[in-house]
Amino acid sequence: MFHTPLFPQSASPSTIAAYFLYGLEAGLFPEDCAREWAFRMIESIDTPPVTIIEVASARQRETIFSTLGTLASDGDKPLAGRWLLDFVHSELKAGRLPARSALRKAMQIASSTSLPDTVYYDFDSLEDQLWLAENGTCGSVDKTVQYALEALASHGRNPASAT
Repeated sequence: MFHTPLFPQSASPSTIAAYFLYGLEAGLFPEDCAREWAFRMIESIDTPPVTIIEVASARQRETIFSTLGTLASDGDKPLAGRWLLDFVHSELKAGRLPARSALRKAMQIASSTSLPDTVYYDFDSLEDQLWLAENGTCGSVDKTVQYALEALASHGRNPASAT
């Protein structure tokens, strides 16, 4: 089963494309997730945009990235980034993503989706704290993971909530 969140009705296809583009770049899910979303869009729209058809029919990784990039250019990148941080939160909380990986992905998402610099540096600081805790210098890994979950919850936004 692929990762296909429920997006608000008011979410633009461009913002959803940004979600998949930057999520793919961060390695959060496979390309088939974007294809599945595109197929769902094609089924639900009388005349879908050509770019959505291109996402659905893309067979090469470069084509999916290029087409999603074109479609995402008008999207709300910060909102897509906050949706992705919510996904990272759920993956870390469920134990499906190690803390270091979650923090690095959060930094990448914050940077690539034009979130405020403070968001990036919150995760960067936590990644440093995790390193110190893992090496026995100071702090505890469990406490740092708790702080990471709090930061992800604070900066993230569930796609099912209103935009």
